[in-house]
Amino acid sequence: MPGKGAVARPPVLSLPPVLDRARGRGLRATLRLGRVLAAAPAAALTLTGCGSPTVTPGGPTAEAAASPTPHPDGVVWAVPSAPTTLDPARAVADPVAERIAAQVYDGLVRFRPGTAQLAPGMAERWVADPRGSTFTFTLRKGMTFHDGTPIDEHAVVWNFERWMDPQHERHDGKFPGWQGLLGGFIGQKDADGHEAWLIESIEAIGPLQLRIKLRAPFAPFLHHLAMTPFGLASPAAVSAQGERYGSDAEHLPVGSGPFAVEAWEPDGSLRLRRFDRYWAGPATVPALRFVVLPDDRARVEAVAGGAAHGADLPPTTPLTDTLLTAPVEVVPRPARQTVWLMLNHGRQPLDNPKIRRAIALAIDRDRLARERFGAWSVPAGQLLPPGFLGHSPTVVVPPFDPDTARKLLAEEGVSGDFPLNIWVPTAPRPYLPDPEGTAGAVADMLKAVGINAAVRTTGARQFLNDRGTGRFTAWIIGWEAQSADPDNFWFWHFGMVGRAVAEGNYANPDLADSLREAQRVIDSEQRATIYRAAAEMVDKDSARVYLVHPQAPVVVARRLRGFRPSPLGLDDFTHVTLDPLPLGATMPPLPTAAGTPADAEGTPPAGDGTVPADGSAPPPDPGTAAPATATGSGPP
Repeated sequence: MPGKGAVARPPVLSLPPVLDRARGRGLRATLRLGRVLAAAPAAALTLTGCGSPTVTPGGPTAEAAASPTPHPDGVVWAVPSAPTTLDPARAVADPVAERIAAQVYDGLVRFRPGTAQLAPGMAERWVADPRGSTFTFTLRKGMTFHDGTPIDEHAVVWNFERWMDPQHERHDGKFPGWQGLLGGFIGQKDADGHEAWLIESIEAIGPLQLRIKLRAPFAPFLHHLAMTPFGLASPAAVSAQGERYGSDAEHLPVGSGPFAVEAWEPDGSLRLRRFDRYWAGPATVPALRFVVLPDDRARVEAVAGGAAHGADLPPTTPLTDTLLTAPVEVVPRPARQTVWLMLNHGRQPLDNPKIRRAIALAIDRDRLARERFGAWSVPAGQLLPPGFLGHSPTVVVPPFDPDTARKLLAEEGVSGDFPLNIWVPTAPRPYLPDPEGTAGAVADMLKAVGINAAVRTTGARQFLNDRGTGRFTAWIIGWEAQSADPDNFWFWHFGMVGRAVAEGNYANPDLADSLREAQRVIDSEQRATIYRAAAEMVDKDSARVYLVHPQAPVVVARRLRGFRPSPLGLDDFTHVTLDPLPLGATMPPLPTAAGTPADAEGTPPAGDGTVPADGSAPPPDPGTAAPATATGSGPP
């Protein structure tokens, strides 16, 4: 019998076809006086397992609503935009909403602070059957939502049924996290007509106990449940507020997390107050405030000047005098993104692994990371960023070796008349802040070894459409983790046979089989071994030219103690503390925000999922001389 927070280790079984199509949807460093000190990467992702408030249906407790002004001893965090919603099940690619929701909501399982390691949450323990398809959860005793209503097995079942069942009274059909990570709603079918939903049933089986049955074993299930879309909301609040739940100042969210929302201000800023009945004990700080400052400089000035205690910044933030001299620390958020150059194996001479290896050796990743992705980003040599379960210590970043690159090209008879168009979208992406500049830098490096590389651009939707039809010869793409489980990276790009064209016509049946096996093996170490072997397969084939793991800096006031940035952006503020201000000192006012966030044209989803095409097709891609296979729809 597994111990607390653990699961049984099942035998390896065959995977039913139902889950074979919807799977992929589913350095601490301190900057002082201009010196960045890199330390160990984030820990590997492993599987582990006041008085009574007055109830106010549909809103926070009367106790929480009593404070009309920000608490003087609370933490102030500057964010670039207002959250679109604080119903996390409805949030779409909104990091601010996710960060705030992580304070307001709790789930059955959670991540340990500053990591993506699983830990018990509202469920104090769980067990899985030997097959890994049925999970039994035991809830903690005495928990309540912020509105005072009790948390029991029926409240949990109500939330899951709201998300998964189109017949539920509060199911509105717009739960992208559920669809992206758990396949779909009951009765939903994919584009090929196959049943797409993962959870067969959820039922209360006794006091504080519930059972979830999957339609097939799926090892990433628990990691997915720890993400914010599966934070549990008060059924009373959702029922009272209806479709407007968690959407504005008149419809405040009600979860059970360490902080309760007490006010949603007109500019989108939010005031949260410590929830003293939180199951893990009250937070050390009494309040938390998220203030909206769209301008990057304004957020830096707010922290440097003492008006805020922390802020996230873009990866390309320069090392200004303010960052170098103010009483702040700059901490890189552990990477959750990977960027790579994709090569179409269906086009000559890119079907030759020696040519792909030559291209990999021609790129100076250190320079590329520094100049195009910011001082905190790191070179990449494999799909998974450091710290993720299955990141391989034996697959290293290819060295910058233009001499060997030229030698390989000459041996294979490739000279300067080899044309290579590198396509990128015109709109920046979270993982690709400067698409054209990045492609230009890569093209210049390839020209230096005798490849006639050029940059081509198109709109974001057209880019993804053309990528999906195999039109490109080379393109730069990336991925941002939507879950802590490595399956979220791997299966979408290498495990789905129907996506081979979009993935550069690279087909490796052994690799795809191993990724299916990793989906049904519950033991973490066994899964890590599979993913390390997968990384070695891809490296041996030179199947991808990985470039950079972008890392964004977090600027933190030195007064704030105990802060550990989460690799997933789900920061934990329950154990941070603030050094006292000097006697008689007060926090200065926030700076005036200058400017607004850039509006990206045609922004697609958070990963790199295909979206409908827009506009007319760009000019034909001459690519390389001739297609090596008939796969795809690219020109000759």
